Order: sequence, then C-alpha cells, then structure tokens
Amino acid sequence: MIEAIDCFGKALSLSPGSLDLRMLLAYAQAAHGLKEEARRTVSAASGIPAMKPSEVRKLVNTACELGANDTALEAIERALTFNPNEPDLLANKGAVLHRMGDTERAERVLVDARRRWPGHVATLMNLGVLCADRGLALEALECYDALLEARPDHARAKANRGLLKLLRGDCRGWADYEARRSLDSHTVAVPSGVPAWDGRLPAGKTLLLWGEQGLGDQIMGVRFASTLSSLGAKVVVRCDEALVSIFARVDGVSAVTGKNATPRCDAHVPMFSVPALTGTQSNPGNHADTVTGSQYHGAPYIRPSVTGATPNGTASVGDRELTLGLVWAGSSAHGNDRNRSLPADFLASLLDIPNVRWRSLQMGPRTAELDSLSSQLRERIVDVSVGLGDFSDTARELGQVDALVSVDTSVAHLAGAMGVPTVLMLPYVSDWRWGESGSTTPWYDSVRLVRQQTGGDWASVISSAHSEISGINCRSSDEARQTFPSGALNTMV
Repeated sequence: MIEAIDCFGKALSLSPGSLDLRMLLAYAQAAHGLKEEARRTVSAASGIPAMKPSEVRKLVNTACELGANDTALEAIERALTFNPNEPDLLANKGAVLHRMGDTERAERVLVDARRRWPGHVATLMNLGVLCADRGLALEALECYDALLEARPDHARAKANRGLLKLLRGDCRGWADYEARRSLDSHTVAVPSGVPAWDGRLPAGKTLLLWGEQGLGDQIMGVRFASTLSSLGAKVVVRCDEALVSIFARVDGVSAVTGKNATPRCDAHVPMFSVPALTGTQSNPGNHADTVTGSQYHGAPYIRPSVTGATPNGTASVGDRELTLGLVWAGSSAHGNDRNRSLPADFLASLLDIPNVRWRSLQMGPRTAELDSLSSQLRERIVDVSVGLGDFSDTARELGQVDALVSVDTSVAHLAGAMGVPTVLMLPYVSDWRWGESGSTTPWYDSVRLVRQQTGGDWASVISSAHSEISGINCRSSDEARQTFPSGALNTMV
C-alpha cells in the first residue's frame, strides 16, 4: 500500500489538476490508516478549477466517504449550482450537516427534500438517522417504514428499524435486525466454509456462536450460549482475544477461540441472531412472546476467577467508606463517543462525594485526566489501569469493589454480567439495549440507569449518580446488591 501511495503521489505531482489521481491517492492513504492525510488530499481538490458536474459529484462522494465534511459541504454547494433540484445532493447535504453537528439546518434540508420528493430513499434514510439521533424514535420509525414500503430490500433501513423497535421494548425488532446480516460491515466477519444455523433444534450439533460488533456487545451476547446449550447444542464461542479467558467461565460454553479462528462445527450463528432464531423456532405464531424469557437475561453469568482478594495498592479504609470502581470514558473510535463519554470538566464533580474510595478502571489516553484533579481528590482514587491486561484482570478488579460507576462501555457490560452493582450514566439518546426511559434494564439485574434529561446534561446525571451511591451504605458486595433489587426490573414486551 505504501508503494501505491508513492506512485499516486508522484503521478499527482506531474498532473496536479487530475481529480481521479487525487481521489486514488486519498483512498490509498485511508486504506493505510492515514485518515487525516486522506482528508487533506481530498480537501485540496476543492481548488481544482472548472470541474465538470460529474467530477464535482465524484468529489462529493469521496469527501463524504472519507469524512472530509467541510470539503463535502463545499462540493455539494458547488454541485447544486449546476443542478439545484437534485434530490441525491440535498440528501447528502443533510447528512453532512448532521455529521458536522448542525442538526437544525440538516433537519430543514431533509424535511424540505422529503416534501419535494416524498419517496426518495436517501432522503428518508438520512432523515430517519437524524430523527433517531435526536431521540425522536417514532418519527424515525415512520421514515424507515416509508422507505421500506418503497424498497423492501433495503437492509440498512430494516436493521435500523429493528434497533428502534428494540429500543422501545418491541421484541419484533429482532426479526428486522436480522437484515444486518447482509451488510458489508457484518459479512466481513462471517466464518467461511460453515453453514449458517437456520434455527432448527440443534440437539447433538456443534454450533459456533460468534461475537459481533464491539467488546460490550460480545459480553452481552455470550449469555445466549446457555440458550443454545439448553436446546442440546455443544457451543463453541468465537470472540475477541481479550475476552477468551472470561468467556471460558460462562455456563453453556464448551470451548472458546479467538476471532480469527474457525473451529470444526456443524453451523454458525452470530450472537444477536439467537433471539430471532430461537423465538421463531420455538413458537412461530407468537414470536414477540417467545423472545422475552428469563433464559435470555440470566445475569450474573460470568464468574471471576478470583474472589475475596485484597485490592492492590488500596489504603486501609474505615467501615463507612465504600470502594467504587470508575470508568468515565469509552473508546474515542466509537461513533457516539462524544455523547456517551463524560467530559473531563465533570470528573471532579463526580468524585466529590464523601466516604468513598475510588479505583479507576479507565483505560487509554483519558487516564491522564486524573492528573488534573486536586490533590485532595487525587489521594482518594487509585489508578489500577496499568495492571489491566485482558478482561480477566478487569473481572478481578470488579470482584473487589462494592459497586461500579461507569459510562456506557464494555466494563459496564462486564460488571452487569458478573452481577456487580453498577450505576450506569447514560446520554440523552442511549443505545437500544437501555431502552427509552426507566432506571432498570432487563439485561442486567444489578445495573441502575441514570439518564440525561436533555442533550449534554451531565450535571443532572452526576447528581443522580451521587444519590445512587449514597444508597449503597455497606461494604460487602452481597449487601450492596440488595440496594439494586431484581424485582424492580422491567420486561420487554
């Protein structure tokens, strides 16, 4: 790939006005992980004079694909001077404005485009995504319904509609969500040479249950191993390497392998297809009722390898002090990280609660934010991240705290899967599995949800987290769990 970058770069130096060469160089840079360089290469194309309409459209598409939003918007405006009544361009304009954070202008553009072209697929798709991101689930569903009436085979719209249904507690969303299996982002991980499981009773068969999406998704989805095992299957799990050791201790799992392996098996199934397939198989006429059973919840289902150990590096604390784990930020690569992670400015106010000893399980560059704390607060928090390798280490740490306080990350999923009392701080528009409202989740009995009431309102979330922490007035995890009663759980209907 480096050779391709060099070749395209030399060719472009000889013909700087060539849009095709510039786009090829940008794609080669992006494929090599040089995303910023690729965006700069695309941005420089906006200075090419006298581009034809077809070239402007090519620039629009490339800039959108590579996330060069300013260049994309400029190119779209340029293209609209050639053809102001082009629905594809207006749909792209709305999407780019949305990515740039100008949601009000994006909505005006997309609503106007839909008024002019009611059945235009890209407009309906982009407006549905915008509405969902703003927490307007019903409006988003209406957009996807209209789109799928015109294009029943549109997999992305159907999968998105499925997630919105699940967000609203409608388990018929599992059937729609199966459409994700035809998307490129999903098929790249499908095990080769192994047939897909079709939902028939798997007694006596070996099924490969494979982890899809992120680490938290896989931690949530491995619970379905016990579902398949109860149907008579031998279950082999394929997952990210960091999860192999803890998944080996999950009920119903016969063996675990890394994500690049394809062990001998009779059929494969991605984790989040189990509800749809087992529901349809067990009662085809009443699908919605058959995918809500307790066998799909069952937390805790991950057991730590070490319990009762003395926390390393923790000073002796009084009987009235709690030991709480803390994670305040997720991976910056996550598409919604700017909304789900706690801004650094709020960290001190979160920690400012008496009679608490904190243990930071935060990983990555944001661990440096501990250095910005006052000396008084810094003395009350121990950074244990240096000792965290795979998730067995994280599980060990979670086994030593009274509770976890976390944003929506894989560590929160692990705590829930282990039955550790958890205060989960959520943005205004949360991920589908946490539902639209409420303080409990059917997926993890020990997790208490605290939500933003408006976008970006972390102050109220921290206030609610403080109240939840104050209710954990004991030292032992067993007693702490009593403050998170499972009987208060909602169920999906």
